[in-house]
Amino acid sequence: IEQVGEHEIALAMLRLIESEKLVVEGGGAAGLAAILPGGPLHRKVQGKRVVVPLCGGNIDTTTLGRVIDRGLAADERLVRFVAQVSDQPGGI
Repeated sequence: IEQVGEHEIALAMLRLIESEKLVVEGGGAAGLAAILPGGPLHRKVQGKRVVVPLCGGNIDTTTLGRVIDRGLAADERLVRFVAQVSDQPGGI
């Protein structure tokens, strides 16, 4: 038994959505999260043929949006920054 974190699961779900056009819930993507680069089993399965069952599409759209945001942030494709701008003409 291996453990994977939330950001690995979010990244696995994002990969499935982008690459395979599949939507699965977090528990269904945990196996994939374990074998993706950065997962605890990646080195063990690298170069081997592996079957990972994907299950469960019981995820609401609000949660799915948050998972996509977390996956993008974990993949360093989403960044939040704050800038102060004076509220005067020519302030920008």
